[in-house]
Amino acid sequence: MIVHLLKYQVVAGRDAEVDGFVRHSALATPPTPGIVARCVGRRLGPVGHEHVAATAWTDLDVFRSGTSSGGVPDYLAPVADRMRVVRSARYRVVVAEGPGCEDARILRIYHATVATEMLATWERRATEPIDRLAAKPGLLMALAGVGVLDADPPGETSIVAITAWLDWGSVISATGGHIDRLLLETELADLERPSDVEHYQLLESEPSPAR
Repeated sequence: MIVHLLKYQVVAGRDAEVDGFVRHSALATPPTPGIVARCVGRRLGPVGHEHVAATAWTDLDVFRSGTSSGGVPDYLAPVADRMRVVRSARYRVVVAEGPGCEDARILRIYHATVATEMLATWERRATEPIDRLAAKPGLLMALAGVGVLDADPPGETSIVAITAWLDWGSVISATGGHIDRLLLETELADLERPSDVEHYQLLESEPSPAR
């Protein structure tokens, strides 16, 4: 399985239009074959709204056929000209738990790196934090992956942990009240070099407004 993270900004003045398309069309339409999960969210950053689309695909070939050369998945293609891609990255999924982002309201993305020589050890142990996460109230999806073709520093490999939560209360409980810190008892502290944590409010699918 491959998970792809597309981080983007929307052309000034077009946020409502793009969000409306995501809610009423992209997420309201059944996913194309090969998409395991799709999560689209936004957060308020230093220069306006920052957006993310996290898409899990069954394999690399399906990802390639369903994503443009610029990293935009097909379900967002109709509004691609109103988006500015900030970062496109894909990860080979090592372990996954849960059905996806349906009913989730918060998407949490944890980035870190692992010494390349310890990557095999990290992959063997990656089920440990995911198993602990699965027991936390409000968790709807969790997956961990290893960066593919990422521009990592020499001797390091990027990893990601993506979790989808029912609400902010679930995230606050899972972090002991410190949402920008690691989830309690889930990090592999002896292997991971923490980088950053991001939270996005997920957009919900909605019926198209009556004309």
